[in-house]
Amino acid sequence: MKRIILTASVLVTMLITGCSPTATVNPDEPSVTNARAGASSQTLALITPLPTSTLPGGVKTYLDQNYAGYSLIKVDRRREPGTTTLTGTTVKFLQNGTVIRLDFDASNALVAKPAGPQGGPTPPAAPAGNHSVSYLARPELPAAVASVVTSSTYAAYTYGWSELHVHDGVTQYDVKLFNDNLPVTLHLSASGATVTPAPPAGPAAPGSGTATAPVSGTATPPKPAGPVSGTATAPKSPVPTGPGSSTATPPAPANRTFIMDASKLPSAVGTYLQTNFSGYTFLGAELATPPTGATGEYTLDIAVGKQLYKVRVTATGELVMAEARS
Repeated sequence: MKRIILTASVLVTMLITGCSPTATVNPDEPSVTNARAGASSQTLALITPLPTSTLPGGVKTYLDQNYAGYSLIKVDRRREPGTTTLTGTTVKFLQNGTVIRLDFDASNALVAKPAGPQGGPTPPAAPAGNHSVSYLARPELPAAVASVVTSSTYAAYTYGWSELHVHDGVTQYDVKLFNDNLPVTLHLSASGATVTPAPPAGPAAPGSGTATAPVSGTATPPKPAGPVSGTATAPKSPVPTGPGSSTATPPAPANRTFIMDASKLPSAVGTYLQTNFSGYTFLGAELATPPTGATGEYTLDIAVGKQLYKVRVTATGELVMAEARS
């Protein structure tokens, strides 16, 4: 596949066209736009961009007209907190070697932001170095890595999928396993030795559980805490002590269920994936359901060829977020 080299950078607010050749502002648009780009500190390898079919129609039209030849990285549909009401879309894409971010409102119109410090805090710098990540089929694992995965330590674990990470020329194998339907990630070298995850860590397996594989395959890793049923329920939130109390009650977190069988997904989710990611390989999914019992969202890990994608959709197949991992 064609490889596209991304220049990920410290994002700073760009001004009008005269200030940067990579962010086009037409004469009839606001004189200050919200494109953010800058000097390179990290080079990432993107195998295949995110399909532009994941964009809202109006946003796609704007990008096609103003950023010809762009490579889409991420689409994020913003919503009112605690509701399903869409408030706009944030997109991140590559053009001419520069990563650019734009915000659009619910009507798909570009949202202008003030230039300079008034535009908000400057995002943190990206980790330095060259990084790439790609999908790895199980038969492609080095023998030493495969031996750890099949050792008695992990015999009862369910295999999820594997990723090949290369950071500044150093290779790392991330193997996603599930124990009692809860996620565990092994970070291994080609020789099967445990290694420290190289930056950037990137999206992990659905959920947050991570364990480190022993080199010999004989030690027992920490077992992820949680119910055996596979539904992880967070502890109850603190309760206010009474009127005037300074202890606020935050909203209860969603219940999480991990899905390793694509047939368990709603048909609308499968239809969306097939329509926009033809030929995809399903790797795993997490269903997050609000404690109120409202319809949940599915966060899916999929691969098309070697390219990994993270996709979040509703049960009715409506896109919430999609990202090409790099």
